[in-house]
Amino acid sequence: MIFLGAIAGIYPFYNKQVQGNHIYIMMKELQRFLGDDTVLWQQENIFLGCHTRQITPAPAEEILPYYDKEKQLAITADAGIDNRNELFDRLEMDRSRNQALPDSQLILLGYQKWGEALPEYLAGDFAFMIWDGKYQKLFGARDYSGARTLYYFHNQEHFAFCTLIQPLLSLPYVEKRFNEVWIADFFLADPDRVDHMNPMTTIYKSITQVPPSHSISVCGSTVKIKRYDQFINK
Repeated sequence: MIFLGAIAGIYPFYNKQVQGNHIYIMMKELQRFLGDDTVLWQQENIFLGCHTRQITPAPAEEILPYYDKEKQLAITADAGIDNRNELFDRLEMDRSRNQALPDSQLILLGYQKWGEALPEYLAGDFAFMIWDGKYQKLFGARDYSGARTLYYFHNQEHFAFCTLIQPLLSLPYVEKRFNEVWIADFFLADPDRVDHMNPMTTIYKSITQVPPSHSISVCGSTVKIKRYDQFINK
């Protein structure tokens, strides 16, 4: 099946353990939305989750989050990759495997080859987050057109992300204050000026979004947002 997925994750800084009750309340909030399956993946200081809904037949079964123990890489994703054949060629992989390899695993193989340059090679709709256990960092991206969403919260002790805002607000350390500036700009400003709003802000002060055609990297307690070029021929 092809999946429409809502993804989520929690990464406490300074090697602190993810609290189980925080995982529970976040994923319980996700289950309020239509879905067929909820899968969790966790190590001591990182949690990834995915709440999925099957929508159309597809050649490859998608199991998310997916963990490659040998490479120490885990991924959760809401993705539909359009240039699979080209990626197989660039990765020097046999196209006969195309029907059996889910998009998420193809993204992970691309990360192994190109690292944080990965989004430049992807065409399609996607929001994903990868846990790189070797370097103890999170890396993710949102597609060029912004068809998928990717929200996050961070303070001095926690980083959490989700493709929906409400599960983030369910976490006890996330402040639920409206962003008056965003509200004024969105509802009161000249509609022709909406495009000039800060693409990272949301209706809540504590919640930020990854803008379209941007990637995010979280290492230690440092969060970096970087713009990438639309799919290019390299």
